[in-house]
Amino acid sequence: MRELLIPRHVPELRRHEPGEPQLSAGVDAAATPAIVDVSCGPQAIALLRQGAKPADVVRRVRNGDADPRPVDWTREGRQFAVIDAQGNVAAYTGPQATEWAGAKQAKFCTAQGNILASAEVVNAMVNAFENTEGHLSLRLLAALEAGQMTSATPHSSIGGVGVGR
Repeated sequence: MRELLIPRHVPELRRHEPGEPQLSAGVDAAATPAIVDVSCGPQAIALLRQGAKPADVVRRVRNGDADPRPVDWTREGRQFAVIDAQGNVAAYTGPQATEWAGAKQAKFCTAQGNILASAEVVNAMVNAFENTEGHLSLRLLAALEAGQMTSATPHSSIGGVGVGR
């Protein structure tokens, strides 16, 4: 499970391992948890920096995906999400993503995962994030705990992004 806190005093943070989040402090975040194309995160951040809205970013990254390995690493199995500094969110889960895979969004947060027990995992994460009072760190921990408590499988990949407000 991955959760992100973006400190505004750091000019830029990037993690380049496959499937890890791409961050731009005070600006935006992108996560790519399934059937990763490592170029999706940097593309998303660049588009967000140019002022594109998250839904447009998801559409443009998806449409620009050349799908170089359609048989064993298809873009139809990809999963990614973006969130801007204003809390606007968009996500994509391909129709060939591993069962159960999906996402749920709310203002200032998104949760996505694959190989999950059901949609209840991401629903619980977003509900916990939205209904927990206090510092962003407490809200993120509540979301993580809710995801784990809602029958995430031992091999699951749960991801989420939260922007504090």
